[in-house]
Amino acid sequence: MRTPGPGEKPTIKKQLQLMKSIARKEGRDVLPSLSLPKKKTSGPRGKYNREEDRLRPLIIKALRKKGYLVYRVETAINHQLGIPDLWVMHWAGKWAGWLEVKTPTGVLSDEQKAFMKYCDVNKVNCFVIRSVEEVNNF
Repeated sequence: MRTPGPGEKPTIKKQLQLMKSIARKEGRDVLPSLSLPKKKTSGPRGKYNREEDRLRPLIIKALRKKGYLVYRVETAINHQLGIPDLWVMHWAGKWAGWLEVKTPTGVLSDEQKAFMKYCDVNKVNCFVIRSVEEVNNF
């Protein structure tokens, strides 16, 4: 096991692993009841099998091919519901805005509708995009 170098702060898990390995090397059972923290799990989780998840990378690729800068927004990080999937900018077209990726039959949530309304009121571009073909007409 590697010990932390100068300026590195080891995590609690690494500190516990280091303490246990030192005790083992010295032939002592100094910390018999010490156990490493276990990762919390919320139960078995299946693969996402949503068409939207397959469509999003295709749309991103098509936008980038047309010269757009595309940033994927992870709403789970900051727990903000309703924020669209992509922030898109094109310097030459002097255009920037939000894009929500939906399947042809996908429906906007109430939070997404509210966000789009706020964008409209504040004159911020915000659109729903449902296919790669729509990108070609963008």
